[in-house]
Amino acid sequence: MDRYTPEQARKLRNISQVKMAALIGMSENTYINKEKGETKFYIDEACKFCEVVEMPLERIIFFKHDVP
Repeated sequence: MDRYTPEQARKLRNISQVKMAALIGMSENTYINKEKGETKFYIDEACKFCEVVEMPLERIIFFKHDVP
């Protein structure tokens, strides 16, 4: 099963960062910081992201490192 970062998943669906931010209900700057891994996605944001990109949660890599 292929796994994608939020950036890769967003780009596969041809969605801009500005549009993604609006679709999941946050500012563009907040979304960019989450996509870069500077701040974490809350579970509700991650679920909404997955709805928008039409991928299950387990296919998106929301953390840079595996959680033990």
